[in-house]
Amino acid sequence: MTFDSEYELVKIARFAPRAKVLLRIKVPNVGSVVELSLKFGAEPADAIPLLLKAQKLGLTPVGIAFHVGSQCTQGNNYLDALELTKMIFNEAATKGVKLRLIDIGGGFPIRHFDTDQDWFGEMAPALNIESSRLFSHDIRIIAEPGRAIVGPAGFLLLSVIGKSIRNNKHWYYLDEGVYGALSGTIFDHCKYQFQALKKGPTQLTTLTGPTCDSLDIISTAEELPELELGDLLYVQNIGAYSVAHATSFNGILPQKTVFIQ
Repeated sequence: MTFDSEYELVKIARFAPRAKVLLRIKVPNVGSVVELSLKFGAEPADAIPLLLKAQKLGLTPVGIAFHVGSQCTQGNNYLDALELTKMIFNEAATKGVKLRLIDIGGGFPIRHFDTDQDWFGEMAPALNIESSRLFSHDIRIIAEPGRAIVGPAGFLLLSVIGKSIRNNKHWYYLDEGVYGALSGTIFDHCKYQFQALKKGPTQLTTLTGPTCDSLDIISTAEELPELELGDLLYVQNIGAYSVAHATSFNGILPQKTVFIQ
């Protein structure tokens, strides 16, 4: 189990005596789309007292966990976090606490936005080199690559169900919006790339969802050809934080999921 405060340790010791625990530390999240160090993560300076407290409560501290932020585009976040972890490993050893596990969390970026940059492909070699330099082969390193695995596996197909001209600009009302599979627009700070299944001269357009809520505006600046009712759009790399967030606002059901092998 993972903990980041003495209060959590007391709960774990009460409900899961003799459990193995990892201390989650606070690390830099600079450049990550979603900041994940605001609510969780102990200050590195408090690491040793907390590890010793875990032992005192009958738990077994086995390692360190951290998270550099979701959709991390700065490889240095990982490198800095590994350096901090190494310092804690060394000091813990002098106190008789032998750590043997590191959870480097998630945050691995995918081509989620309008870019061709392969962030993870660029940072992975440096991660391998640094982890090998800092830690011996008997130290187990695990990760949580959720978005990196399922993000590229999903495509979203959208249909135009309404059309209007507002302030001299085309508005297209789609059968999915921010209360459905496009909730990442709000909650995950996503800037999806919408592509049309038709060609033609493009113009700046606004895309909205199907609900009555004015919050349900997906984008106000998409370059798309003129669309008609029934025309289709699609979004790539939307397997993560999409259908899992979807609701049935106004009774509008989320998009149907189709598995293709």
